[in-house]
Amino acid sequence: MKSEVFNGSRFWTYFKYDFTQMWRNHMKAAIVIGLAGLIFYIIGIAFNATFNHVWQAPGFRGRMIVFILSAMALQLYQARTYGYLTDRRKGAAWLMIPASALNGCP
Repeated sequence: MKSEVFNGSRFWTYFKYDFTQMWRNHMKAAIVIGLAGLIFYIIGIAFNATFNHVWQAPGFRGRMIVFILSAMALQLYQARTYGYLTDRRKGAAWLMIPASALNGCP
């Protein structure tokens, strides 16, 4: 008899489906947010090389600003990524997700 608490194959199948759909719909934003640190690092080096004539990377303060801005962008982007769950037509598919109940729980 299969375990009614957790089914690994069902979880893995749904996880793969959700991940591929997320990647297809939000690939560009994921790449930009993921590479934001590198992009700003290159911009900082180019700025210093152009205006200060020094090959110098951004300092700790600049790196922390980039980190905080990237984290904020990631937090705000989550609303766009899963915001459709409250929509009646699109969010209804999430109600059909098979879920296991704990033993003894209705």
